[in-house]
Amino acid sequence: MEVNVQSEDDGEPAKLHPKIHTIFSAECSTYYDWQTVGLVHTFNLSGQPGNITRLLSCTEEDLKQYKGLDIAPIHYVPSMSRHPVTGDWYPAMHKPAGVAHWLDHAKIDAEYIVILEFDMIMRGPITPREFNASPGRPVATPYDYLIGCDNELAKIHTHNPDACDKVGGVIIMHINDLRKLALLWLHKTEELLADRVRWSKNMTGDVYESGWISEMYGYSFGAAELNLRHVISKEILIYPGYDPVPGVKYRVFHYGLEFRVGDWSFDKARWRRGFG
Repeated sequence: MEVNVQSEDDGEPAKLHPKIHTIFSAECSTYYDWQTVGLVHTFNLSGQPGNITRLLSCTEEDLKQYKGLDIAPIHYVPSMSRHPVTGDWYPAMHKPAGVAHWLDHAKIDAEYIVILEFDMIMRGPITPREFNASPGRPVATPYDYLIGCDNELAKIHTHNPDACDKVGGVIIMHINDLRKLALLWLHKTEELLADRVRWSKNMTGDVYESGWISEMYGYSFGAAELNLRHVISKEILIYPGYDPVPGVKYRVFHYGLEFRVGDWSFDKARWRRGFG
């Protein structure tokens, strides 16, 4: 059950401060655990309203041996890393599958859902009111490399290609919209994975040409099907190494890629077994 931490502010009714729930996806491994600790610790310091839930995806066998259950609140999601029908190995499937499973099985009393990635650090609250999210009008951060929104890929995988927004990363969405989108997100991801002939960099923007960003396209194409157009905000998230815009109070630091400061560097991929 989510605790309502919203209150009246500046004399305005509390109803203007809707309940928020923050979610992120993770797996049962040390690699996810240390990043989960970082995200949840900074969530607790950020002033973010509402609760946070880790959508924890792994096999039942791995779950029995997993020792990180107590590091963050969880909703268990059966593993979809190995697709039960196609046999494809695609761990990123746990994100749309986890969101759909959580919506279907959890008791949720929040009006807005904030979706984050596990490799993020929170620096302040992310609220629908501040960033202008509303029913039918979600907010997200830009993923400019999703070039498939502008080419044949979108025309093949959505009936409404003009509504394809190149977004991801941080998402703020009304729960009614997310309930409509969740299964579409999952099914569109499956479509993209199956469309191997269009995995090329020139078509998808994926430098590895591996289909890895199918989940990201699954989200954008699913939202396009519903004509969910996003408020695209460049003031929520910043990547290491990028120059901040003066005066912008970024709320999320996303360290997904290697970054350097002088002679020092950090790449999360080097720490798959943790820091022990």
